[in-house]
Amino acid sequence: MLRRSIISISNAFTQKNSLIDNSKSIGGGIGNVNKYYYCTANTNKDEKVDVAQLKKNVLEYKRSRDQVLTAYNDKFRFSIINLTKSANTAKTKHNLSLSDSQTLGKLMSGVSMCASFLSDEERISAQIISNKNPLNVYAEAIHVGEVRGYLVNGDEAPQDVDTKAIFHFSKILYGNLKPIDSYVEGGDLTISKEFQTYFDKSEQIPSYITLENIVSTETDSIEFNGGLVVQTLPFTTEKELEDLVVEIKSMSLYDLFVKEKKSLDEILDILSVNSKQKEPITKITNTIIDFFCRCSAKSFKSKLLTLGLDEVKYLSTHNHNQLNCIYCNKNYDLTVDDFKELIQILENNNNNNNNNNNGDSSSTKPSE
Repeated sequence: MLRRSIISISNAFTQKNSLIDNSKSIGGGIGNVNKYYYCTANTNKDEKVDVAQLKKNVLEYKRSRDQVLTAYNDKFRFSIINLTKSANTAKTKHNLSLSDSQTLGKLMSGVSMCASFLSDEERISAQIISNKNPLNVYAEAIHVGEVRGYLVNGDEAPQDVDTKAIFHFSKILYGNLKPIDSYVEGGDLTISKEFQTYFDKSEQIPSYITLENIVSTETDSIEFNGGLVVQTLPFTTEKELEDLVVEIKSMSLYDLFVKEKKSLDEILDILSVNSKQKEPITKITNTIIDFFCRCSAKSFKSKLLTLGLDEVKYLSTHNHNQLNCIYCNKNYDLTVDDFKELIQILENNNNNNNNNNNGDSSSTKPSE
């Protein structure tokens, strides 16, 4: 018999049943209300349920869930992230090697932490274009907890030349008609160096970033993907940032999170104590993150309409019916009916345009 046990956890994560429905909400992290986790298991009617173990499992799920935490004290503001599941999802979707998965995973962590400082659906994207593999790495994230990205390798990319890369960082903010774009020289594709170069040359706020990605060759998966961004507040001196960076460099996020089972909150508390911060760190938001792409067959068909009638007819005639999303590698197969619908819409649009043109010309009287 199926038995349902309910555990009430104070300050639990807000459940994220639908990313699209929740995309308008801010945060999506921890709230000061009780939330219920429904844990189902196939048990006999009289079998006792280990509530303590269930509670332990829920707390571990809460700790290990992909999420980004923002916080501050009197000197700094922080963003710390665990994005391990999303990195593995990207690896699977794009069929990446472990090395390429590390590169894309770090880039997704970086943009997600930068997006955590924004509002609502404001967006951060970062792209590295290089002269050797990987030729193109792209990731984007929005504040409410969505991240996606891709990595492209070339078949004949030269590997015996010095790396020359461009790091493109873009912000899409409310109130700005155009994205705010920055371009800096890329480094050695460690990703941390690319972000740090951007912070040093383009950001007006002194910042430091560290990114970690640990893989397992035995399981062919990513064991940990995460990072930490620190930015100074007004009146914080350069020496204070330098001292904090020394302490950060002595830490291993992988050891603390994976081996010692510390939460992101606890890691920040450890950093605060070890760096002898005078003021405790106050948490702001905790946002759950998923690798999520908003592509759909409907959106693809809308874009096909922009190609025009002749091009759509050509695609239909030559059986070019498979569409691929570069962000999530999902394929969409167009049916004969889909092409008929697209062609009908375009023909109707052309007829309407012709009728409007004829009407305009007939209503125009020749000058006497």
